[in-house]
Amino acid sequence: MLPTHFIVEDKELLDSNTGKAGGIVMRYTGTCRLHPWSSREGEMVMDGRGIAYLENGDVYEGETRLGMFDGNGTMNYVNGDLYDGQWQNHLRHGYGVLETMADKGSYCGIFRNGERDGMAEEIRPNCSFVGLYRDGKRNGVGRATLATGEVVDGVFKNGRLTGICTITYADGDTFVGNFVGGATHGKGEYLEHASGNRFEEAFEHGICTRGVLLPTED
Repeated sequence: MLPTHFIVEDKELLDSNTGKAGGIVMRYTGTCRLHPWSSREGEMVMDGRGIAYLENGDVYEGETRLGMFDGNGTMNYVNGDLYDGQWQNHLRHGYGVLETMADKGSYCGIFRNGERDGMAEEIRPNCSFVGLYRDGKRNGVGRATLATGEVVDGVFKNGRLTGICTITYADGDTFVGNFVGGATHGKGEYLEHASGNRFEEAFEHGICTRGVLLPTED
């Protein structure tokens, strides 16, 4: 009768896709099966559910498939981070929640091949963000809400505001202007909510070079 559980100690596992050394060193206990490929005949691999204690101190608990973390699982990282979500080929892939210890933040959304990639919500003590990510950074349309009450709507490129963006301040004032690399650059317009006054402004790399007051007709 074939075993349904096994333990691997201090062994470099074979990559399930290639059958060659280069996998993650771990201690694993859980369900397993014989590899279905004829080229891997007689090889037993983790497949089902189990717990893996990685050499670097990380601990994975969840589903496995043909020797890889694949399916739904939780990873407790040695640095205090926690990920609970979907996996594919040892990487975070699909929907998941990542809580990070260093910045006391959380990311709830889509991952692709280990990177933040897709629609998500990120919350940190000084800011929350809802929008698109690509290659691990904010890329695309999004809204950032600061702890000070400011709300920023715009397009992000590699994590920085780019193009026409709108800032709504806590007192109701608004600014609409062009951003390059996260800094105001080009034309902008500031509207005072209380008075109705408008200011036409020009910026160069975040510095205001010109401002014209256009008072309300009232």
